[in-house]
Amino acid sequence: DAGRAPRDGRVMEARFAGKRALVTGAGSGIGAAVARGLHAEGADVRLADVSAASVEALAGRLGDRARAVTLDVRDEEQVRGATGDLDVLVNVAGIGSTTSAPDTSLDVWEDVFAVNARGSFLCCKHAIPGMAERGRGSIVNVASVAGLVGLRNRAAYCASKGAVIALTRALAVDHVADGIRVNAVCPGTVDSRGFGAWSRRRGSRWTRSGRGSRWAGWGGRRRSPRPCSTSPPTRPGS
Repeated sequence: DAGRAPRDGRVMEARFAGKRALVTGAGSGIGAAVARGLHAEGADVRLADVSAASVEALAGRLGDRARAVTLDVRDEEQVRGATGDLDVLVNVAGIGSTTSAPDTSLDVWEDVFAVNARGSFLCCKHAIPGMAERGRGSIVNVASVAGLVGLRNRAAYCASKGAVIALTRALAVDHVADGIRVNAVCPGTVDSRGFGAWSRRRGSRWTRSGRGSRWAGWGGRRRSPRPCSTSPPTRPGS
């Protein structure tokens, strides 16, 4: 349940108190978890997703300081209106692909890049001027290990996430003097509802043990998250 409180009953430090955050792809999976975490640490969170119902439900569970925003990250005008006054931007929205290059249609290639690469670019493009004006800001782009290593039958997805990593590096260099930190994180496979449904359709193996979960579709090898940080670290809430 993306709206639940921390399991261990910890009192969360209000590191983001008074900060305005936007999380794209907040309707499920990583995006919902990020939105929940920022909210728990005091941020005013805008939960953005192309699915209005999913973010409205999560915002309702979180309560005060959470607002649902219906947002298609491919649409520049929608993005412009949602990103102008942010302290924190987390770009999670993304879609996948399941074909090799010869089997990938141009429509699929362009759709994957439109959400994953163009969507991240547009959100950064329109969030940065406001952050620069205030002299501070933090952007986190959720990329993937797929952007660092090749995965079978994921040509468009791997290329789009590689583009997100390269964009992150360029933005970090361009805007460090503006007081804006730009970083990327590169998760491996996440045990989400979407992945679970996909793996069941494919007859793939997702195994659990006392040491965690792992995807056995790559010969049982565990894919660990990799940091793709590019900006110098500062205090988390700054």
